[in-house]
Formats: sequence, structure tokens, C-alpha cells
Amino acid sequence: MILMCDGAEQLVDYEATAITEIATGIGGTSLGEEVGLMWWEGKYEPYAKGKLPQPPLMYGTFDTVARFADIPAIYRAKKKIIEEEFKDVGARYTAHFSHWYEWGTMIYDRFYVDNGPTDPAEAMALHDRLWDAGVLASIEHGGVLNDHHGVGLKLGRFMRPQYGHGFELMRQLKSAWDPDGIMNPGKLGFGPPGNSVW
Repeated sequence: MILMCDGAEQLVDYEATAITEIATGIGGTSLGEEVGLMWWEGKYEPYAKGKLPQPPLMYGTFDTVARFADIPAIYRAKKKIIEEEFKDVGARYTAHFSHWYEWGTMIYDRFYVDNGPTDPAEAMALHDRLWDAGVLASIEHGGVLNDHHGVGLKLGRFMRPQYGHGFELMRQLKSAWDPDGIMNPGKLGFGPPGNSVW
């Protein structure tokens, strides 16, 4: 785990010392500041050198949020399903934790397929299957669809599995406020305009 502190020098020194004491007190081992500095200095290197993902590389970025107690199971489940169920296409799964809260954290995770299908329909179908597998693994292990990037059109189909019976209440509220379905049509899994059941 890489932890970084930012702010006034005295505050940073205090926080770093306290974090190290807590972590080593529960069995952690400090690797020093070199690992963090290497990450910090290289985090924008792919962009600076023009190494942005390009076809045939296929990837998708999840941003799952969950309670601390659920994070290990979510990580293991997503890694297993992405790398085992999609082994035939060489899918990989990576993750880091980027947003921290008093009760949990966000897993900023991605799947990659180095050489996705060249046929657009096949590529989209594979991309959607990877998304389905990852998102459903998150939900099944206590995670939420996403932290802050929005549900929109891409994740709307997961609102019912996420909220169960509560989704029907949301659908009814949406229908009452927007009977013609013109506010953000298709978003949040509510279906196209004028259609209260999707």
C-alpha cells in the first residue's frame, strides 16, 4: 500500500510518522519513501510519452466503492472472474485504491485485453461481457456500482440488481416527476422516453 501525505512540512512529517507507527504496529513493513516517489514521479509518464491505450488494446475502468470489510472479497472476486472466465482472450485485472472514506474506499480497477477482436460487434460484445462480470461480482460481494463517475447509459442495466425492490420505488418516483420520460432518457436504467418499464 502506498500512502502519501500532502500539506505543510510539519503536518506531513507528523502524519507520515503516525501512519508508519500504526502500520508497523499491526504487522506492516515500511518500504521507505522510494516506492511512493517512484509512483509519484511516473504517474503521468504514459501520457507524456504518448503511450495512451490504442486498439487493439481493450480496457474498461470500474470505480467500485464499498465498506472496508467488503473490499478484499470484491477484489478477489473481480480478479478471479476477469482473469479466469476470460482467460481465452488473455484478460488481465489491475486495481488500486484511490478515494478513502471513514467507512470504506473506492477500488479504481481495470480490465485489459491486449488483442481484442477486430470485428466491432465482437469487440463490443466482449467488452460488455467483461463489464457485466466485473460489476455483478462487485454487487454480489457488497460493492456499489460506482463511486462518482455516474451510472448513465452504460451502468443503468445494473440498477435493478443493485437496489432490488428499491429500484421499483425509484422507478415510480421517476414516473411521477417525469411521466413523459424526457429527463435524462435512458439513464439510470429507467428506459427510453415514455416507457416506465424497461
